[in-house]
Amino acid sequence: TKRHVNDARIMCTDFHIQLSSEESVKRYRIVPDSKQLMQTLTDMQNRFNVSESQDYHLVFFNDAVQHLVRLCRALRNKGLHVIQLGVGGTGRSSSARLATFISGAAYHERNIRRNYTLFDLRDDLKAILLKCGSQKKMCTLF
Repeated sequence: TKRHVNDARIMCTDFHIQLSSEESVKRYRIVPDSKQLMQTLTDMQNRFNVSESQDYHLVFFNDAVQHLVRLCRALRNKGLHVIQLGVGGTGRSSSARLATFISGAAYHERNIRRNYTLFDLRDDLKAILLKCGSQKKMCTLF
């Protein structure tokens, strides 16, 4: 049986509550109020827009929020991977960028062009892995 709160699935995150002075480690907690989570995501999006040169205006409907929470969880946990499939223009890249920002990971996007070769891919991956390894920071490749 699924438990529901305000017609939405129960979600757990580690970013919707500010850490108190006694806590040093973020822990997953149940989101008691979906409005609080929506406000947190809107605040995160605003901070993200300030740090980026482009403005992203995502619409946070229930499915999008659930997907964003899953992306954040996958980015924060070692060994988890995500493949996003779907039609272009549905917000995959924007949600991946926002989830990467929320999780504190580095975001890398490769622009594939007509004459892009396997050697180019190898060089791009080498540069990304060196950068991630030297900074000891998680990376997202899109």
